[in-house]
Amino acid sequence: MSNTGDAAVDTDTLVAIGHSYAVYARACDEKRYDLLARVFSPGALLDYRVAGHEFTCRGSTAAANFAAFLERCYWTHHLIAAPMVERCGERLRATARVTATHLQRRVDGSINRWLVRGSYHDTFELHEGRWLEPAS
Repeated sequence: MSNTGDAAVDTDTLVAIGHSYAVYARACDEKRYDLLARVFSPGALLDYRVAGHEFTCRGSTAAANFAAFLERCYWTHHLIAAPMVERCGERLRATARVTATHLQRRVDGSINRWLVRGSYHDTFELHEGRWLEPAS
């Protein structure tokens, strides 16, 4: 199988990219938004489209944006499949499927359950020995 004509992605790199997705899921599910700095560089552009809602932010403001977006969700669970990773010059492109469950407490106290299915499409760049979403 070809990686867009470039050298194959080594196992350590595949593990590192998979770990980035795991850290992302943990940050969301445990409301540990400070962990997002281990996934996104400060200048990274995050662009989300979920069930008709859209929001965009930078890596430097990801923690505050995620906290605001998920504040009424008392429980979330992100299940992210192993990513498909391709080398693109000095960067990596990764795509991973996700199923995420969100239990949200509405203002009236009732519970709303969101089951979101989709995919993440990311670019990673090596920064000080770690693969991060780069500034764009």
